[in-house]
Parts: sequence; structure tokens; C-alpha cells
Amino acid sequence: MPYWVVLHIVHGAYTCTFDDQHEPENGREGTTKKPGHQVTARPGEVLMVPAGARHALTFAPGTTVDGLHIHFGLYHDLDVFSVYRVPVVIAGDAANAAAQATSALTATLARQDNTSLEALAARHADAYRFLAEILAVSRRQPQPKRRLATLGRLQPALGRCQASCRV
Repeated sequence: MPYWVVLHIVHGAYTCTFDDQHEPENGREGTTKKPGHQVTARPGEVLMVPAGARHALTFAPGTTVDGLHIHFGLYHDLDVFSVYRVPVVIAGDAANAAAQATSALTATLARQDNTSLEALAARHADAYRFLAEILAVSRRQPQPKRRLATLGRLQPALGRCQASCRV
């Protein structure tokens, strides 16, 4: 899936079993894990499953969550989170802030009015608030400036490619 899975656990527990190798960035998780590694998020925590990570989600009976699938693109679909090491489980005060931002964004996205300028501004404001909360608990990947500079130089070519591919 090209989107991140974000789940704020309200009651119960959610477990993610990864089907491929991944590199969680979380004190409980350590470094690179092998396929079959499981991570469980409990009430008050936020589970972040990276875009493209093959996984299976299971949950305890009575579990309730607030969640979404999200993608933040830059330079024609570079996943913004790909230049950060995002924790798989966010806990504590950071989880409270991420949960509030998740709830606000899901509420904004659920509204039927998506055409007014005010609604679009609210959607973007809530999305950027969510992004800020997640990046606040994430570490930058090595050499993100070089990667972004390279993509910046490619921007004009990518724009022409995208324009020529439109029907």
C-alpha cells in the first residue's frame, strides 16, 4: 500500500506483524527486524505502519481506534516520511499530541464540504499539524539534504515527464 497506516488505540490493543524486513525506530523495537516481527500498540499509543511495508494487523476484541491512511508527497510523490526514521509505536506525551492531531485530521476529512476554500484550508492545516507531530518524534535519515537536493535538481524534468503523461 502506498500509504502509511496510522492507528491511535483508544481501547484494547492492535498488533502489527511485518511480512518483510523493516527498520523500526522505537526504543522498544531496536533496529532492523526480520519478517514475522510483531509490534503491539496499547491504549493511548499510536501505531505507525510505513507505506509499502507488507504487514498484517490483528486486534483484541472490543478494540477501538481512530486512524487513517496517509501520504505526504514532495517533489512528485517522494514520501516525506522516507527521509525520517518514524517510530512504529509512539507513546507517552508524544502519543497524546499525535492522537489529537490524528483525531482532528480524520474529523476534517470526514466532513462533506471539501470544495470551499475554508474547508481546503482546514484540511491542509490539520494535515500539517499531524505531520509536525510525527516529525517531532522522528529522526532524520542520514544525508537527507543530499537526497532532497538531488530531487530538487530533478524537479524540472519530473514536471515535464508528468505533464507529458497527462491525458
